[in-house]
Amino acid sequence: MAITLGYWRPLLLKHYDDTEYRRATFERFVVEKQLPPLQWVEEIVSMDVHWRNRSLGRALALTDKGDSLLV
Repeated sequence: MAITLGYWRPLLLKHYDDTEYRRATFERFVVEKQLPPLQWVEEIVSMDVHWRNRSLGRALALTDKGDSLLV
């Protein structure tokens, strides 16, 4: 079954308060575009950490053909 993966990494701690707004925006987009159900990934991590070692890398490893990624 296809999924839509929504990934949010606030650039600064002050952006962390935008999480609910971002998630709602992603969910509206998924409904509007009739994409598969949304699975949400959120993390606070330094840009010094390689993307493969972040939640994004682990999430991408679980995706299959036909899945969607919203960043």
